[in-house]
Amino acid sequence: MDKVELHNQKISAITNRLPTWLVSLVLLFVGLGNFTDSIELMKNVYESISSKFSNQVEYDRTRHVRAGLNLAYVQDYIGEPQLLKELDGGLQVRYYIDEKYLISLYTQGERVSAYLIFAREDHFQPDMQGMNEQSLGDSPLFQLRQNTDRVAFEHSRNIAYFLESKEVNFGGGYLTNSYLGWVNYAAQFGPSPSPQLGALYEAEMLGENSAGKLTAAREHIRPNAFGYGELSIEQLQRGLLTSAELRFFD
Repeated sequence: MDKVELHNQKISAITNRLPTWLVSLVLLFVGLGNFTDSIELMKNVYESISSKFSNQVEYDRTRHVRAGLNLAYVQDYIGEPQLLKELDGGLQVRYYIDEKYLISLYTQGERVSAYLIFAREDHFQPDMQGMNEQSLGDSPLFQLRQNTDRVAFEHSRNIAYFLESKEVNFGGGYLTNSYLGWVNYAAQFGPSPSPQLGALYEAEMLGENSAGKLTAAREHIRPNAFGYGELSIEQLQRGLLTSAELRFFD
């Protein structure tokens, strides 16, 4: 297949999804000479318009985020991060901040070790891969799974969050960690779980039996974040942004 034929196929694949007026405008630019810039223009205009009326563009982007993938492949879909943090052991966290979502990508070298996707608007509810076709924010943690392996939480002036991790088997012996979480600066799906989380945090700080309060918190918390990976909950915890950091870099 020669280059002209390949270019024509690319144009057809994109134009089939666009309104006629936009196709006509961009093909005019193509006719003027710069194919690559014209395709990029077409993509940017389409995504900008589509994003105002639906979440499909953002769902398509975030759907390509997976643990175990090459970093360059993932960034072809979600772009470059606004912020990068260095953790111990060569672990880095890259933060991709969008109006509708926040992605925390945990990487070692050029490989994605784990990720978290946070909803920032209450109408942004991506499917949680491997969670029985559940969308983010549909159900409290206790309904999604009655028990979990590890939890981490805080309820302080700087940040309020709850994270949990459970090992899951996707078949064929492929084991990974499934993460669900809630942070106070992301979208709020339903009533705030802050009272329950505050009671749990206080009981933990005082060394009291917190099992009942943990169950109560999980019955109220509707997660606004999910992800998968091979890292421990403690490693994920260290990579969380505070409210102040997000405001500064947003």
